[in-house]
Amino acid sequence: MYRPSYKSIDDFPEWWVRLDDGYQAWEVHELHPVLVSAFGADVVPAKGDLLEKYEHWKHAPGHVNHAKPLDRYLRESGEQEWFKAENKEWQLAASDVGLVAKYKKAVADQEVKEWSAAKIAGYEKALQGKILIPQPFGVLKNLYEPASGFCISKFMIIIFMVASLLSVGFVMLAKKMTSGRLPKGWLWNMGEVFLLYLRDEVARPTIGNKDADRFMPLLWTIFFFVLGCNVFGMLPFMGAPSSSFSFALTLAAVVFVTVVGAGIRALGTVGFVGNFIPSIDLPIYAALPIQGMIFAIELLGFFIKHGVLAVRLLANMVAGHLVLFGLMSIAFSPENAPTMSSFTWSFTGLLIIVGCTLFSVLELFVAFLQAYIFTFLTSLFIGMSIHKH
Repeated sequence: MYRPSYKSIDDFPEWWVRLDDGYQAWEVHELHPVLVSAFGADVVPAKGDLLEKYEHWKHAPGHVNHAKPLDRYLRESGEQEWFKAENKEWQLAASDVGLVAKYKKAVADQEVKEWSAAKIAGYEKALQGKILIPQPFGVLKNLYEPASGFCISKFMIIIFMVASLLSVGFVMLAKKMTSGRLPKGWLWNMGEVFLLYLRDEVARPTIGNKDADRFMPLLWTIFFFVLGCNVFGMLPFMGAPSSSFSFALTLAAVVFVTVVGAGIRALGTVGFVGNFIPSIDLPIYAALPIQGMIFAIELLGFFIKHGVLAVRLLANMVAGHLVLFGLMSIAFSPENAPTMSSFTWSFTGLLIIVGCTLFSVLELFVAFLQAYIFTFLTSLFIGMSIHKH
């Protein structure tokens, strides 16, 4: 719903200007002398020929090369065999973000044609609904990819918000619990319901009463953190960080390191590795090959099950959004509205609203379920690593 209000080229971020056709044509004129200097006039095509082939490549069928910058054309097109991306002189020129400022100055000095009102209006429409995050530590390539430095994404902001809310909530709850009074209020009671359930029904049965309490801070944090990130995906315009593979893989890596560290601390390095080798009541010449094969299988399975931990979370969180998207786009399309009767329009709209509401309730259930499953499997893996079996 956010509507940008851009009046001129100066209002647009640099990375957006770099994707403009006018800028990219100007860039060819600016960088052609650099190409000649770096690679030689005998191999670099004439400026006009290079620009013509570049424009033809950008407008290839399917729009697969739309708005790609000059350096990507030279690397990916296959038409410029003379080009070597590792040329240092060219790298410095191609990565010079000062070219955008130079282009804006050329527009202001009327050396280059100014962006028309129609172009600005079209770009505003393309950016409608998108709030651009300031990037003080990096440079963007486009709406979704970093070009250099440390770029901040929407998911990073959501993760920070979830972590902050959890920190404040846990501190408040901890202060109340240390008083020793009876639980009062919905936050205190609900918090204890979740915490005690995870301790008594998840951690202690899988890790054991003796060792479970040592891992409870980690398990509680994982459960509420995953749950918070999942639930944020239910909010309009937000999105679930758990639907990002990098997020799920990082959480799985935390579990992996914890499991290995806890196992080595409890059993020692030899004992932890020995857990992958079963005891077999056979003669040594028969037991060794079998134990070797089982050790290899168990070790491979140990890595796979932690990888699957990430894939399971990712797949379940993405699936709900895909179902909603498919339901809305297949069953109900605004483009078909002019050909539909008022009754058909109303009935279809009501059906989709009810269907999406029911699927959203199911998605909310899945958000809680996946947080529970991730925590349960984490607890199970820890229990398996610290006990001899």
